[in-house]
Amino acid sequence: MAIESKLSRCSDTADRLSMLPDEILIRNILVLLPTEEAARTSILSRRWRSLWLYILGLDFKAPGKPVACGCRDQKQILLHEAASKYADRVNQLIGAYRGGASTLRHFCISFRFEPTFSDDVNSWLAFALGKGTELLEFAGRWDRFTKCYKFPSIEPLLSPNLRLLKCLTLKYVSISTDSLDPILLRCEFLERLHLHHLLSRTQVNVTGPMSRLKYIDISQDCYSLASIIISAPTPDLVSLRYPSWVKISPIEHAPQLVDLVIDGCRNLERKNFELLSHPLFCYVSQLQAIDLDIPCFKKLLQWLPHFPDLSGLRHLKSTLGDDCRDMQALHGVISLIKAAPYLQHLTLDVENLREEVMIGEESADLHHKYRRIIQFTGREVEFAFAAYLIKGLLSLEKLIITRRSRSSYYYKYRPAKITFEEWKRRALELKKILPLKVEVVVT
Repeated sequence: MAIESKLSRCSDTADRLSMLPDEILIRNILVLLPTEEAARTSILSRRWRSLWLYILGLDFKAPGKPVACGCRDQKQILLHEAASKYADRVNQLIGAYRGGASTLRHFCISFRFEPTFSDDVNSWLAFALGKGTELLEFAGRWDRFTKCYKFPSIEPLLSPNLRLLKCLTLKYVSISTDSLDPILLRCEFLERLHLHHLLSRTQVNVTGPMSRLKYIDISQDCYSLASIIISAPTPDLVSLRYPSWVKISPIEHAPQLVDLVIDGCRNLERKNFELLSHPLFCYVSQLQAIDLDIPCFKKLLQWLPHFPDLSGLRHLKSTLGDDCRDMQALHGVISLIKAAPYLQHLTLDVENLREEVMIGEESADLHHKYRRIIQFTGREVEFAFAAYLIKGLLSLEKLIITRRSRSSYYYKYRPAKITFEEWKRRALELKKILPLKVEVVVT
């Protein structure tokens, strides 16, 4: 009787769920499920058979679980089999979806690409553009044993649909300038452009019209990127991130630009970096957030007298690399912090700070309210620098210390591995020099 009662209650619940209007089932339930799970609901009953065909987003992300196999050849076989199964599933689901919703808002492909699947991927992208998707994402998972996906030229019949795109994300792809230019030229209403791990010699040319473009995110992993030219008016551009070694043209009109990220300069052309002559230096006064991964912090002392007013700056992130060899370089960082009197969020990456830096006993004499130190591995030099900063913070409200893995590139500067317990102990020691009102978070 108890089992029958439970089954009856389950049946009643299922019936009540199926009685909900289609719009609620689609927009409030199915849309929250992974695409494959949403498709599986079609077997529940005739009521559910075609509901999933009207969700407006298709997200095909292959599982990211590593293949547990010691033999490289066997591992490659298993990876190929997994990719083949993924391609078959996507083809099957897209084939079923063709008769569903007439438009598509979001389409995402993410899997370990192999050249044998080029035709499949081409057909998937054509399908998405044919449905007028607004958010298009392709993320290949590339490794040294396979080739990356070569992004094709868009067919003329599908080109008009590019104007419907609002967000374009490409990761681990090879795309030529001749293929990228027509895409960007026709993306009239594009708002977000994300390019990560481009594996071909490419120029990014934003020549317009792109009056709604708000975010340009080009990661420092685009090692082959040749240049960035933004000649179109960008009145709505809010955020720009790009690798510092890439030549970028001056942006003529970006009145809303408040977030600037310059990535990775400490690894290339250290001596040639000049901030004052940078094409984007004219926008420094209006920035609210800056992320600088640059060398030559000693030069900051020379640059700062020529800086505009930084009273609008609220967020500052800086990476202290192995070029910070003495307190003079660190004084450049401190001077930059002091130049922004209303700074609220400060993030410092101190993982690669050189061991031989001698931190003084004095304090930094800062007045900011919020401090975050990331990539703190617990070394003595990091602890000393953190203490140096903290002792000078007169209005500190919260301190967050985050543990990060040790970089193999800078391993020669690390004398010994620090255990998690030792790291946490050293992190909590910083609390002893803080007022009781300060909240300390160790993660």
